[in-house]
Amino acid sequence: MPSGAYDALSKMYDLFQDESDPRSISARISSLISRYGPSSGDGDRGSLILCDLGCGTGTTMLELSRKGYEMIGVDLSEGMLSVARERFLREEREALFIRQDISRLDLFGTVDVFLSFTDTVNHLTDIRAFRRLFSSMRNFLNPGGLFIFDLLTLHFLSEVRGNHQYQDITDDYALFWENRFNKRTAVSRSDMVLFSRIGNEMYTREDFAVSERYYSAAQVREVLKLSDLELIGVFGGYRDDSPRKKDVRHLYVARRLAEER
Repeated sequence: MPSGAYDALSKMYDLFQDESDPRSISARISSLISRYGPSSGDGDRGSLILCDLGCGTGTTMLELSRKGYEMIGVDLSEGMLSVARERFLREEREALFIRQDISRLDLFGTVDVFLSFTDTVNHLTDIRAFRRLFSSMRNFLNPGGLFIFDLLTLHFLSEVRGNHQYQDITDDYALFWENRFNKRTAVSRSDMVLFSRIGNEMYTREDFAVSERYYSAAQVREVLKLSDLELIGVFGGYRDDSPRKKDVRHLYVARRLAEER
């Protein structure tokens, strides 16, 4: 998704994510880290450093920060990062926020766990960008560290979202979009129009397009292997269940191979 689209959505983005509970997601992630990840990291007094790729407004980041992790948030949208910074400031919590394309990571050092939620990886519709994201783990993920990310399923993109029109209307905003799924390219495109209230009788209008690409389990396994990452598990969303065809998304857990001595 272009950063301008996220800038337009930033102030009301959380309202569109009502199916994603930050507390449940953070609890699930913390459980997976305890099960598969390192017991200590590069943070203060051995705490783990987590980097949220496509952190958005920082809701899940904040929940993880409350659990004692040191947090880094990366997003291309300055609007999203601004909301996230304000959220952390209100609780007087610290986090490093970086405006950056996640497919061209250039961090200041290594981290213990990378995270990417709410279909962020699907927004990398260029297969080269998809591969670059994973290959960057060689440079910025500590050996034994985890990369936990979700991906939308083919069923959801082609059947549920499919070729349909949607609308979401409230007193403060109205969002209209038309969706198309291209079976040949496996890309879902949504042309969207957002009206946001700025006064009693005044609204601003933003027009933008959102594209997401389906990536198969075979494609994921291929890119993990090329990036020195081992697949630890695949789950049905944020449940501790096996993946199913009709899930909305699948959650992948990969671990960077330990360096040979």
